[in-house]
Amino acid sequence: MGKNKKPGKSTKNNSAPALQNIDKDVSHLNYKHIAIIALASILVYSNTLFMDFVWDDIPFIKGNKFITNVEKIPYLFTTHLWEGVEGFFRGDYYRPIYALSFAIDHIFWQENPLGYHITNILLHALTSIAVYLLALRILHKNTAAFIAGLVFSVHPLHVEAVAWITGRNNMLLAIFMVFSVYFYILYYEKRKAKYIAASLILFFLSLLIHEIAITLPLIVFLYGICFEEGRLKKKLLWPLIYCAVTIPYFILRFAFLEQAFKGVGKDPFVWHIYTAPILLLKYLKVLILPINLKVAYEMPIKIRPEQDVILYILFFCIIISLVILSLRYDKKLFFSLSWIFITIIPVSGIFIFIKPFLMADRYLCVPSVGFSMAVAIGFVKIRDRLKDKNVIINTIGLSVVAVLSVVSFAYSFTWKDHYTFTIRMIKDAPNYPDAYYNLGLIYAGQKRFDEAVNEFQSALKINPNHVETINNLGLIYATRGQLDDAINELQKALQIKPHYIIHNNLGIMYLNQKRFDEAVNEFQSALKLNPDYDRAYNNLGLAYMKQEKIDDAVIHFKKAIDINPDNENYRKNLDKAYALRGTNTRK
Repeated sequence: MGKNKKPGKSTKNNSAPALQNIDKDVSHLNYKHIAIIALASILVYSNTLFMDFVWDDIPFIKGNKFITNVEKIPYLFTTHLWEGVEGFFRGDYYRPIYALSFAIDHIFWQENPLGYHITNILLHALTSIAVYLLALRILHKNTAAFIAGLVFSVHPLHVEAVAWITGRNNMLLAIFMVFSVYFYILYYEKRKAKYIAASLILFFLSLLIHEIAITLPLIVFLYGICFEEGRLKKKLLWPLIYCAVTIPYFILRFAFLEQAFKGVGKDPFVWHIYTAPILLLKYLKVLILPINLKVAYEMPIKIRPEQDVILYILFFCIIISLVILSLRYDKKLFFSLSWIFITIIPVSGIFIFIKPFLMADRYLCVPSVGFSMAVAIGFVKIRDRLKDKNVIINTIGLSVVAVLSVVSFAYSFTWKDHYTFTIRMIKDAPNYPDAYYNLGLIYAGQKRFDEAVNEFQSALKINPNHVETINNLGLIYATRGQLDDAINELQKALQIKPHYIIHNNLGIMYLNQKRFDEAVNEFQSALKLNPDYDRAYNNLGLAYMKQEKIDDAVIHFKKAIDINPDNENYRKNLDKAYALRGTNTRK
């Protein structure tokens, strides 16, 4: 820097938005860099603003009574993630802050996907800026931090988490985790209580977004190993305090989930030993070379030590050894690389196998923070060694960013609409029955019943016990007037898995055949499985009304209205019951 220039003032070179010459002493905020990172994050995903709800978006946002009703928002904190959705969804996730983000969106946007996409894009931009801020604290070089934030903002691995509305939990998690670490570093540097308080609060909230947050105490310990002074015992203090913050989280998880740790210890541990290294190396491959990305990866669990398994394990051990050796070479590089492996542990297959797919791009949102910093470190080191070729290196770097941006922009069209996404899933995961099932639902909604039946049958060829498919196949038969075939399908589904929706549907079939006693039995069975199922109360009221048990009908119509007071059909049925009873009172 020139003698007459004040520290902190940006020179012409180091303030330019492109990858200019590095000022090794610069570690202050560069607002031009922040603006470019934010702009890149928004532009790359600008096309998603015109996209629709797809896959889980539809039931989770449009059909979630806890999200669509402001008065029921508190239930998000006392139930599993899918409790508010009518259907066959499993309740093994406790993520109330994640669900709350959709409830807030719904207040402003109702069922307009535009608003939800705006939120996702803004979350991505904020995450990219957070990566820049963290990198600035870790790397202490503005250009390196800029590269880290820029790489994160355009990397195609984040398309799933941004373009897919309900994939936002991973980006939301990254914001909270990155800022939690950022405030911890501020506390270590400045020793002000407000920073550690902010860090601990953000960590606890991140646990209420996604389970991957459980790795943050290890990141704090990693920072201590790399950058803090003192003995090991001293470096363990704060990681242990962060571990203590998980105690109330686990209490909540045990309180509100029937299976708080579903999948843990279910499979032989040796299967995890065989599978995890393969999965981890595949994750590293798509981080480094994001081509042939898929919306669903069909990867089998390895149950025996085959030749390829041994090779993957050896290769993985070599990579881990190189990461450990990097500690002597460059602590910042070791921190960045270790961040990848630490935060990928929950989805690595080491402890549990995530079903139905072991691997998903969105799980790499947090690990890619470390990857982005490692890329920035590598780029800076190459430039430092080849100063006479900076123009060429800058051109290559900007070209890579441009290519990644184009790939991300193009790939995001996969989430254009539910049909486009479902067709892509069938292509990527041809052995996944739910993909055919969902395509069948799309055709059924369009009254293309023959095509719907074909897709349902394709799903059943893969999984003959796919209850949701059997149930909907029965409903199509009923629509066609084939009530006996419909009843056979629904009875078959109940033999596989008793479910309140199937009992209710079977009751409707019996009601249509004027088999009123059997209909009553099915509706009652539905209510035993789900005492808050308003449709079954309403249908039970209709059955009683057909049997001329008007008082019983009134009781059940009232119960249906108590649960769902906005349903006008329930009120009309109650009025009919009062009319049959010869009174207009609703006492």
